[in-house]
Amino acid sequence: MLAIAALLVGACSGQPAADSESDVVRIVMGGDVMLGRGVGTIAERDPHGVFAGIEMQLAAADLAMANLESPLTERPAVAGIQYGLTASPAAATLLAEAGIDVVAVANNHAGDAGPATMFDTVAALTDVGVG
Repeated sequence: MLAIAALLVGACSGQPAADSESDVVRIVMGGDVMLGRGVGTIAERDPHGVFAGIEMQLAAADLAMANLESPLTERPAVAGIQYGLTASPAAATLLAEAGIDVVAVANNHAGDAGPATMFDTVAALTDVGVG
């Protein structure tokens, strides 16, 4: 991460661009990734289809990030949640296999199944090596 930060600081300071391909850091930043509701059903039938069409970009990235809009838990949604987006903790494997390295989990659906949902999500991600 320090190397990435150094490259970003260099780029912002007006220093010359990278001299060679080995000096280039490729970062892919994705938006909301939702693995619950209907996507979960699709993933059960065709797990590799979830990220079809972007797998080459993810594979070429040195760092791939996204916002995980689905809390990963087996807990039921909290009463009154209109659009609960919870997904099975097993869905974390889809992220890892797609090449996603890091996800943000601080969003409006993080607690769809209560406060302990965050612990479930982080545990599922940690188990598959996604930060």
